[in-house]
Amino acid sequence: MLRAELAGAEAGAVISVLRAELGWGGGEESVPEIAEHVHDGVLYVRLDKQDLAEGRIVRSPGGAVRIRIAEPAYAGRRAADAYAELFAA
Repeated sequence: MLRAELAGAEAGAVISVLRAELGWGGGEESVPEIAEHVHDGVLYVRLDKQDLAEGRIVRSPGGAVRIRIAEPAYAGRRAADAYAELFAA
Protein backbone atom coordinates (compact mmCIF):
# COMPACT_ATOMS: atom_id res chain seq x y z
CA MET A 1 0.00 0.00 0.00
CA LEU A 2 1.24 3.45 -0.89
CA ARG A 3 0.33 6.44 1.23
CA ALA A 4 1.11 10.05 0.44
CA GLU A 5 0.24 13.29 2.19
CA LEU A 6 0.09 16.38 0.03
CA ALA A 7 -0.23 20.01 1.01
CA GLY A 8 -0.07 23.37 -0.67
CA ALA A 9 0.55 23.39 -4.42
CA GLU A 10 0.67 19.59 -4.70
CA ALA A 11 -2.72 19.22 -3.01
CA GLY A 12 -4.06 22.04 -5.17
CA ALA A 13 -2.94 20.19 -8.29
CA VAL A 14 -4.83 17.06 -7.21
CA ILE A 15 -7.95 19.15 -6.48
CA SER A 16 -7.67 20.72 -9.95
CA VAL A 17 -7.48 17.34 -11.67
CA LEU A 18 -10.41 15.97 -9.67
CA ARG A 19 -12.42 19.13 -10.40
CA ALA A 20 -11.84 18.75 -14.14
CA GLU A 21 -12.27 14.99 -14.38
CA LEU A 22 -15.18 14.51 -11.97
CA GLY A 23 -17.06 17.63 -12.97
CA TRP A 24 -17.07 19.04 -9.47
CA GLY A 25 -16.89 22.70 -10.34
CA GLY A 26 -18.04 23.79 -6.94
CA GLY A 27 -21.03 25.95 -6.29
CA GLU A 28 -24.47 24.91 -5.13
CA GLU A 29 -24.99 22.31 -7.87
CA SER A 30 -21.99 20.30 -6.64
CA VAL A 31 -22.94 20.26 -2.94
CA PRO A 32 -25.34 17.26 -3.02
CA GLU A 33 -22.91 15.07 -4.96
CA ILE A 34 -19.94 16.09 -2.82
CA ALA A 35 -22.00 15.57 0.36
CA GLU A 36 -22.40 11.88 -0.56
CA HIS A 37 -18.64 11.48 -0.14
CA VAL A 38 -18.20 13.40 3.15
CA HIS A 39 -17.97 11.31 6.31
CA ASP A 40 -17.11 12.81 9.70
CA GLY A 41 -16.00 16.03 8.02
CA VAL A 42 -13.58 14.31 5.62
CA LEU A 43 -14.10 13.97 1.86
CA TYR A 44 -13.39 10.48 0.48
CA VAL A 45 -13.18 9.66 -3.21
CA ARG A 46 -12.54 6.15 -4.50
CA LEU A 47 -11.11 5.67 -7.97
CA ASP A 48 -10.91 2.61 -10.16
CA LYS A 49 -7.30 1.40 -10.23
CA GLN A 50 -7.41 -0.07 -13.75
CA ASP A 51 -8.89 3.10 -15.26
CA LEU A 52 -6.32 5.18 -13.40
CA ALA A 53 -3.51 3.02 -14.81
CA GLU A 54 -4.91 3.72 -18.28
CA GLY A 55 -4.96 7.48 -17.65
CA ARG A 56 -8.65 7.88 -16.84
CA ILE A 57 -10.13 9.12 -13.58
CA VAL A 58 -13.31 7.21 -12.82
CA ARG A 59 -15.08 7.08 -9.47
CA SER A 60 -15.85 3.61 -8.21
CA PRO A 61 -17.62 2.76 -4.93
CA GLY A 62 -15.25 -0.12 -4.31
CA GLY A 63 -12.28 1.43 -6.06
CA ALA A 64 -8.86 0.37 -4.91
CA VAL A 65 -7.45 3.91 -4.96
CA ARG A 66 -8.78 5.98 -2.09
CA ILE A 67 -8.26 9.72 -1.87
CA ARG A 68 -8.91 11.37 1.48
CA ILE A 69 -9.19 15.16 1.57
CA ALA A 70 -9.30 16.83 4.97
CA GLU A 71 -10.18 20.52 5.07
CA PRO A 72 -9.25 21.38 8.66
CA ALA A 73 -11.22 24.58 9.12
CA TYR A 74 -14.69 25.03 7.81
CA ALA A 75 -15.76 27.41 10.61
CA GLY A 76 -19.31 26.38 11.36
CA ARG A 77 -20.25 25.68 7.74
CA ARG A 78 -21.44 22.30 6.61
CA ALA A 79 -18.47 20.24 5.47
CA ALA A 80 -20.05 19.64 2.04
CA ASP A 81 -20.37 23.40 1.50
CA ALA A 82 -16.72 23.90 2.48
CA TYR A 83 -15.59 21.23 0.00
CA ALA A 84 -17.77 22.70 -2.75
CA GLU A 85 -16.00 26.03 -2.17
CA LEU A 86 -12.64 24.27 -2.25
CA PHE A 87 -13.44 22.72 -5.63
CA ALA A 88 -14.77 26.05 -6.92
CA ALA A 89 -11.53 27.89 -6.12
